[in-house]
Amino acid sequence: MSLTNQEVQDLIALPKKFVQNDQSKDEYTIRLNNASKNRFNLQSEDGNQIFLLNIEQSTKRHFKITLHFQENATFTGLFRVDYHGEHKNPEKANDKVPEFIKAYRGQYIDDSHVHIYVEGYKPLAWAIPITEYDFSIKDVTNFTSFERAIDEFCQRMNVISRYFIEGRLFL
Repeated sequence: MSLTNQEVQDLIALPKKFVQNDQSKDEYTIRLNNASKNRFNLQSEDGNQIFLLNIEQSTKRHFKITLHFQENATFTGLFRVDYHGEHKNPEKANDKVPEFIKAYRGQYIDDSHVHIYVEGYKPLAWAIPITEYDFSIKDVTNFTSFERAIDEFCQRMNVISRYFIEGRLFL
């Protein structure tokens, strides 16, 4: 299933709550279990959409962290932040690629970056350096900056559950 850029923005804008035992939660504890991958279910406030939040950390490069948000029925990635990662953008830009991304066509990004869904491409095929995007946590170097990155990411995905972060990764 292919989504339009506007449909993705609409999905991101939906108010969402964490889900536990098939129940949406006003309060939730994000338990980071020292695994390299942590997955959390979210549901739109109206109950019509299910989403997945992935928080991943490389076991080899501890500051290589991914915050990934996807629509769960089709497993379509909607937004992602990669800290200390690499990415190669597509060579050609169609008319659906936003102007602020077109300058990065064909470019190899060898640092922290933000992936944005663009209609007509595989999900999250396009990225721009995090330094060029309005995401205030530009780097993760300790647990405090890691928590702040999760907070900003959840705010951008319009998570309205009050949540607490418990546990640590390998930081």
